[in-house]
Amino acid sequence: MGTVYLAEDTKLQRRVALKFLPPSTASAPDASARLVHEARAASALDHPHIGTIYEIGEVDGQPFIAMAYYDGETLAVRLTRGPLPTADAARVVAEIADALAAAHAVGIVHRDLKPSNLMLSSSGHVKVLDFGISMFSSSDTETRARLTEAGTTVGTAAYMSPEQAAGGDVDTRSDLWSLGVVLREMLTGRPTFEGTNSLAVIHAVLTATPPPIRSLRPDVAPELDEIVARTMARDRNERTITAGEVRDLAAACLARLSSGALPTVANRAGRRAPAIAIGIAVLALASAAAWWAHRNAKVRWAREQALPAINRLAGADKFDDAYRLALQAESYIPKDPLLAEQFRVISRPAVIESAPSGAQVFYRPYGQTGEPWRSLGTFARWAGKSLPTIFHWSRAADQRLSGDVVPASNFGGKGPLPAGRNGGGITRAGTIDMAGNVKEWCWNNAGAKRYILGGAWNEPAYMFTDADAQSPLARSPTFGFRCIRTDRAEDLSAGVAGGVAFPSRDLRTIPPVSDAVFRAWKSVYSFDHDNLNATVDAVDDSSPEWRMEKVSYAAAYANERIPAYLFLPKQASAPYQTIVYFPGSGVINRRSNPNAVDVDFVNFIMRSGRALLYPIYKSTHERSDAITSDYPNTTALWRDHIVMWSKDLGRSVDYLHTRPDIDKDRIGYMGYSWGAAWRRFCSHWRPGCRSRC
Repeated sequence: MGTVYLAEDTKLQRRVALKFLPPSTASAPDASARLVHEARAASALDHPHIGTIYEIGEVDGQPFIAMAYYDGETLAVRLTRGPLPTADAARVVAEIADALAAAHAVGIVHRDLKPSNLMLSSSGHVKVLDFGISMFSSSDTETRARLTEAGTTVGTAAYMSPEQAAGGDVDTRSDLWSLGVVLREMLTGRPTFEGTNSLAVIHAVLTATPPPIRSLRPDVAPELDEIVARTMARDRNERTITAGEVRDLAAACLARLSSGALPTVANRAGRRAPAIAIGIAVLALASAAAWWAHRNAKVRWAREQALPAINRLAGADKFDDAYRLALQAESYIPKDPLLAEQFRVISRPAVIESAPSGAQVFYRPYGQTGEPWRSLGTFARWAGKSLPTIFHWSRAADQRLSGDVVPASNFGGKGPLPAGRNGGGITRAGTIDMAGNVKEWCWNNAGAKRYILGGAWNEPAYMFTDADAQSPLARSPTFGFRCIRTDRAEDLSAGVAGGVAFPSRDLRTIPPVSDAVFRAWKSVYSFDHDNLNATVDAVDDSSPEWRMEKVSYAAAYANERIPAYLFLPKQASAPYQTIVYFPGSGVINRRSNPNAVDVDFVNFIMRSGRALLYPIYKSTHERSDAITSDYPNTTALWRDHIVMWSKDLGRSVDYLHTRPDIDKDRIGYMGYSWGAAWRRFCSHWRPGCRSRC
């Protein structure tokens, strides 16, 4: 219902979809009510597979909804090219069912689920749209009467449930019917109910029995066949499946297809042979076939029954039962990605220490006093291992090669991954996943805390080389551990496994120097401001929002040159206010130019109408060298780099002063994390500079 326009949000600089009532229906008494109702229904749901509503407003007397714009195509457009592959259909129906489960949980029935209301975004995910005729189960009688008058049918005929087509009351089971019809169309590539007009289609919905889906697509997955059969039960009292169960079945199907199922063994009759050798061969072959059939049945049980059951048990907070069932399934599908994800949800690793050591550990489900205590044991001792010290961990991680390990790690991922899932950034020691993924506990303490190293998937990349310590009682989904086995007892002596002070330097304890000494050190940071020999090396004008110039200019030391990226906003006029940017220390671990993620982090500057200069400072990006961490030290190497970073910053401002399109009196500095620490040099290279960190 409505006409949708692509528009630009000028305040937030984003594309939006504006939905207006079509002129033919704008004057209808219930039209505005339905538009408002749609906004209310969709905004009541915050879900990754439901279209986002930004606001509802009115212009020239016409109400509208401002919605998120999604680049992609509707499922209806996709189906014009034929049916979907089985795995794609399983993924799409799982995401739709997940959205419906969220809506049904708060009493919202969509009532108009169809391919044209399902957007397949360019990111590959589904967005459920158009809640214009949805129904709140808690809506007042007057509102429901206005939106759905008695005896009328609201929705799209081919996807209506029988009770909806008959003008009766509908509930969540009506959405399940529509979902089954959509899934059937995804698998067959053609509508389930057809007719020459709407009345003929409604008649087909009420009376026609579609042929079994396997007669149209013999290779249909059994899980999807079950979904179609159970959602399209004509009597809604027999339509007992829920949206959550549809999601679980489809997810199990996708996991099975992604990991690859064992082939089904067919029984073939053979001729009798007189030779005893042939009889033995046939017996062996039959035994192998029986073993494979048995194994295949267990794999199917794990994927088709155990995985959904684990999910249901976890949803009911029966984590102990879910975990024990997961252990059984693991023996048949040990590398299944969905099982690995469920293990992450239902369980947490724990390190239990006892004094004296060697205690037996038992557990039972919380609050279930009638349950027996079960032996848990101490994992590391049982395995003949221990937690690594920070020295063992650092040696295995080989942090000096962070520039090679970090890019292949799970830093910047969407969540923790099973060990080795994406290659893990293998080190020279042969270990994986030491950078990113989850932080790993070590044995050494720092006061009342214990070291936990390597950084997690949702932390900055420099945490691979930075130290961290947490309370040993702290728990987080980003915490993990790995164990080591040593050859000699002295490898875990008190000198190695004892406490280690957290690396820090309290400058308050250092006596100040005299003014003369200070002036002498300050002179080290001075440099000539001329002879930049600046060049524009490349221009990228492809962005609709800014022009990017890759420039370079002479450094103030060692005949080096400083590459830099200058971003000039297209929606503003010169001379531009300009920000000089200093990034976080994660760029020390890089060996490449700034990427799209780096630009996305600062693009709000250009969108505000200001220019941005991103210099490539010494030791960062393509200018990487012997510096591998932002931890300060007292070496001459570190001292020299501080001077070079300061001079790089000053020469960058010198370059901006040579450009006529830059406002020389409005140059600011912005530093992120490590870069924020360098704001103290801001006043050194130009008086009156403004800094932000």
